[in-house]
Amino acid sequence: MLVLLGGGLLDLHSGYWRGHLAFLGASLLWACYTVALRIIGLGALEATALLCSGSLLGLVLLLTGGLVDSTLAEIGWHDLWPYLLTQGLGAGIVGGFTYGVAIRRLGAEKTAAFGSITPALAAVAAVPLLDEPISADTLAGVLLITLGVLLASRLRDSRPVVSRAGS
Repeated sequence: MLVLLGGGLLDLHSGYWRGHLAFLGASLLWACYTVALRIIGLGALEATALLCSGSLLGLVLLLTGGLVDSTLAEIGWHDLWPYLLTQGLGAGIVGGFTYGVAIRRLGAEKTAAFGSITPALAAVAAVPLLDEPISADTLAGVLLITLGVLLASRLRDSRPVVSRAGS
Protein backbone atom coordinates (compact mmCIF):
# COMPACT_ATOMS: atom_id res chain seq x y z
CA MET A 1 0.00 0.00 0.00
CA LEU A 2 2.94 2.31 0.52
CA VAL A 3 3.64 2.17 -3.22
CA LEU A 4 0.00 2.93 -3.98
CA LEU A 5 -0.04 5.89 -1.57
CA GLY A 6 3.66 6.79 -1.75
CA GLY A 7 3.39 9.76 -4.10
CA GLY A 8 0.74 11.37 -1.93
CA LEU A 9 2.81 10.80 1.20
CA LEU A 10 5.77 12.62 -0.33
CA ASP A 11 3.79 15.59 -1.70
CA LEU A 12 3.73 17.78 1.41
CA HIS A 13 2.31 20.86 -0.31
CA SER A 14 -1.07 19.41 -1.34
CA GLY A 15 -1.96 18.12 2.11
CA TYR A 16 -3.03 14.75 0.72
CA TRP A 17 -0.40 13.11 2.90
CA ARG A 18 -2.67 13.56 5.92
CA GLY A 19 -5.45 11.49 4.36
CA HIS A 20 -2.99 8.90 3.12
CA LEU A 21 -1.42 8.63 6.55
CA ALA A 22 -4.86 8.30 8.14
CA PHE A 23 -5.68 5.56 5.62
CA LEU A 24 -2.53 3.64 6.54
CA GLY A 25 -3.34 4.04 10.23
CA ALA A 26 -6.90 2.83 9.67
CA SER A 27 -5.54 -0.19 7.77
CA LEU A 28 -3.33 -1.05 10.71
CA LEU A 29 -6.24 -0.74 13.14
CA TRP A 30 -8.43 -2.91 10.89
CA ALA A 31 -5.75 -5.60 10.82
CA CYS A 32 -5.61 -5.50 14.64
CA TYR A 33 -9.43 -5.75 14.76
CA THR A 34 -9.33 -8.78 12.45
CA VAL A 35 -6.79 -10.67 14.54
CA ALA A 36 -8.44 -9.67 17.83
CA LEU A 37 -11.82 -10.82 16.56
CA ARG A 38 -10.38 -14.24 15.78
CA ILE A 39 -8.59 -14.50 19.14
CA ILE A 40 -11.61 -13.40 21.19
CA GLY A 41 -13.85 -15.78 19.27
CA LEU A 42 -16.90 -13.55 19.00
CA GLY A 43 -19.52 -14.61 16.50
CA ALA A 44 -20.27 -12.51 13.43
CA LEU A 45 -23.46 -11.03 14.89
CA GLU A 46 -21.86 -10.08 18.21
CA ALA A 47 -18.82 -8.59 16.48
CA THR A 48 -21.06 -6.51 14.22
CA ALA A 49 -23.06 -5.25 17.20
CA LEU A 50 -19.85 -4.34 19.04
CA LEU A 51 -18.40 -2.53 16.02
CA CYS A 52 -21.58 -0.63 15.18
CA SER A 53 -22.37 0.36 18.78
CA GLY A 54 -18.81 1.58 19.33
CA SER A 55 -18.97 3.64 16.14
CA LEU A 56 -22.36 5.08 17.05
CA LEU A 57 -21.20 5.97 20.56
CA GLY A 58 -18.06 7.64 19.19
CA LEU A 59 -20.12 9.63 16.69
CA VAL A 60 -22.61 10.76 19.34
CA LEU A 61 -19.79 11.84 21.67
CA LEU A 62 -18.03 13.78 18.90
CA LEU A 63 -21.25 15.50 17.81
CA THR A 64 -22.59 16.35 21.28
CA GLY A 65 -19.17 17.46 22.46
CA GLY A 66 -18.89 19.88 19.55
CA LEU A 67 -15.61 18.29 18.47
CA VAL A 68 -16.71 18.00 14.83
CA ASP A 69 -18.79 20.24 12.62
CA SER A 70 -21.95 18.67 11.26
CA THR A 71 -25.11 19.65 9.45
CA LEU A 72 -26.76 16.33 10.28
CA ALA A 73 -29.59 17.97 12.24
CA GLU A 74 -30.44 20.19 9.26
CA ILE A 75 -30.74 17.39 6.71
CA GLY A 76 -34.14 15.88 5.99
CA TRP A 77 -34.91 12.17 5.69
CA HIS A 78 -35.20 12.52 1.92
CA ASP A 79 -31.50 13.39 1.70
CA LEU A 80 -30.37 11.13 4.54
CA TRP A 81 -31.93 7.74 3.72
CA PRO A 82 -29.55 6.78 0.87
CA TYR A 83 -26.58 7.20 3.21
CA LEU A 84 -28.26 5.28 6.02
CA LEU A 85 -29.06 2.48 3.59
CA THR A 86 -25.65 2.21 1.90
CA GLN A 87 -23.30 3.12 4.73
CA GLY A 88 -25.32 2.11 7.77
CA LEU A 89 -27.03 -1.04 6.61
CA GLY A 90 -24.78 -2.01 3.69
CA ALA A 91 -21.25 -1.22 4.79
CA GLY A 92 -21.88 -1.19 8.52
CA ILE A 93 -24.18 -4.10 9.30
CA VAL A 94 -24.02 -6.36 6.23
CA GLY A 95 -20.30 -5.70 5.68
CA GLY A 96 -19.45 -6.20 9.34
CA PHE A 97 -21.47 -9.39 9.56
CA THR A 98 -20.04 -10.95 6.40
CA TYR A 99 -16.53 -10.00 7.53
CA GLY A 100 -17.12 -11.84 10.80
CA VAL A 101 -18.36 -14.88 8.88
CA ALA A 102 -15.29 -14.74 6.63
CA ILE A 103 -12.96 -14.66 9.65
CA ARG A 104 -14.72 -17.67 11.15
CA ARG A 105 -14.63 -19.68 7.90
CA LEU A 106 -11.38 -18.58 6.25
CA GLY A 107 -9.35 -17.54 9.27
CA ALA A 108 -8.09 -14.11 10.25
CA GLU A 109 -4.93 -14.25 8.16
CA LYS A 110 -6.61 -15.12 4.87
CA THR A 111 -9.48 -12.69 5.47
CA ALA A 112 -7.03 -9.87 6.22
CA ALA A 113 -5.04 -10.73 3.10
CA PHE A 114 -8.14 -10.60 0.89
CA GLY A 115 -9.35 -7.45 2.63
CA SER A 116 -6.10 -5.67 1.83
CA ILE A 117 -6.91 -5.84 -1.87
CA THR A 118 -9.68 -3.25 -1.34
CA PRO A 119 -7.51 -0.18 -2.13
CA ALA A 120 -6.30 -1.84 -5.32
CA LEU A 121 -9.86 -2.63 -6.40
CA ALA A 122 -10.93 0.94 -5.60
CA ALA A 123 -8.09 2.35 -7.71
CA VAL A 124 -8.98 0.11 -10.66
CA ALA A 125 -12.73 0.77 -10.32
CA ALA A 126 -12.10 4.54 -10.32
CA VAL A 127 -10.86 4.34 -13.93
CA PRO A 128 -14.18 3.43 -15.62
CA LEU A 129 -16.54 4.75 -12.90
CA LEU A 130 -14.97 8.16 -12.25
CA ASP A 131 -12.89 8.55 -15.40
CA GLU A 132 -9.74 8.68 -13.25
CA PRO A 133 -6.40 8.21 -14.97
CA ILE A 134 -4.19 5.45 -13.58
CA SER A 135 -0.56 6.44 -13.09
CA ALA A 136 2.44 4.14 -13.25
CA ASP A 137 2.85 4.41 -9.47
CA THR A 138 -0.77 3.43 -8.90
CA LEU A 139 -0.52 0.55 -11.34
CA ALA A 140 2.65 -0.67 -9.62
CA GLY A 141 0.88 -0.45 -6.25
CA VAL A 142 -2.13 -2.37 -7.55
CA LEU A 143 0.11 -5.10 -8.95
CA LEU A 144 2.19 -5.35 -5.75
CA ILE A 145 -0.90 -5.54 -3.54
CA THR A 146 -2.43 -8.21 -5.77
CA LEU A 147 0.81 -10.19 -5.79
CA GLY A 148 1.03 -9.91 -1.99
CA VAL A 149 -2.52 -11.16 -1.53
CA LEU A 150 -1.92 -14.08 -3.88
CA LEU A 151 1.33 -14.98 -2.13
CA ALA A 152 -0.19 -14.68 1.33
CA SER A 153 -3.14 -16.87 0.46
CA ARG A 154 -0.98 -19.49 -1.31
CA LEU A 155 1.62 -19.60 1.47
CA ARG A 156 -1.11 -20.15 4.02
CA ASP A 157 -2.52 -23.07 1.99
CA SER A 158 0.87 -24.72 1.37
CA ARG A 159 1.91 -25.04 5.01
CA PRO A 160 2.15 -28.65 6.13
CA VAL A 161 -0.57 -29.87 8.46
CA VAL A 162 0.92 -30.95 11.78
CA SER A 163 -0.80 -33.92 13.33
CA ARG A 164 -1.45 -33.72 17.07
CA ALA A 165 -2.00 -37.41 17.52
CA GLY A 166 -1.38 -38.58 21.06
CA SER A 167 -1.98 -35.17 22.65
